[in-house]
Amino acid sequence: MDSAPDTQHHQVIVIGGGQAGLAVGHLLKDRGLDLVILDAERQTGDQWRRRWDTLRLFTPAHHDGLPDRPFPAERGSFPSRNDVAAYLAGYGDHFELPITRDTRVTRVERDGSGFLLTTTRGRYSSDFVVIATGACALPSVPEFAAGLDAQISQIHSSFYVSPGKLPAGKVLVVGYGTSGAEIAEELAISGRETGCR
Repeated sequence: MDSAPDTQHHQVIVIGGGQAGLAVGHLLKDRGLDLVILDAERQTGDQWRRRWDTLRLFTPAHHDGLPDRPFPAERGSFPSRNDVAAYLAGYGDHFELPITRDTRVTRVERDGSGFLLTTTRGRYSSDFVVIATGACALPSVPEFAAGLDAQISQIHSSFYVSPGKLPAGKVLVVGYGTSGAEIAEELAISGRETGCR
């Protein structure tokens, strides 16, 4: 595939510098492929640093490592958000992964037998693209939320920090997946009247 002079070409481009992107990047680099990992974050692990203060993984540390590097915590312990962020940053550094940070991919299109990517920092071309952005990159808010009384304060779990950062009053947690359950438990333990749906 021929690229314009201002377009960087790599055999493989991995979109996303979280757990999946780093693991794939390590395995591809280990096989001698020319690649770059494009990460929208300023620092590896920032997506974890933004989560709520008391977040802990629900899987024990001995199950949390990525390929060829165990998670550096006591077996059976449950790592915090900062532990995970530090581990991911260390993983990228340890394997000297080619990560280009602060680079958001805005478009991926076919270009002959390969791909052309438009990013916030220029154009890239590649023979292969791995999309490793995760399933929860955008907050999902039910449509009915827009019809609720404006006096009802609403936030998505991705913006939750701690019980003290919420307005006074009762709290309803909508959604009882892992995040919803952990946030509801923390709110109840803190003394907030909490319901779940």
